[in-house]
Amino acid sequence: MSHHMKTRPRKTQPWDIKRHPTVYAPLPPLPHKWTVISSDAKHLMQLFLLQHPNLQLSSAGFYHTDPTLL
Repeated sequence: MSHHMKTRPRKTQPWDIKRHPTVYAPLPPLPHKWTVISSDAKHLMQLFLLQHPNLQLSSAGFYHTDPTLL
């Protein structure tokens, strides 16, 4: 038995025994500029970056690393 199970606080009060986990409101939708990236999309992004070595991905998006194009 783990230490937590031996020493955790017990629900002894009636108000605590009846208490249920908190139910939160659903999260709002993501802004239109944001997307959820799945593992498949991450793999495709890695392949794209391998084919375009002068591009790098930052938190703001792609940027070009070729100084001649600046």
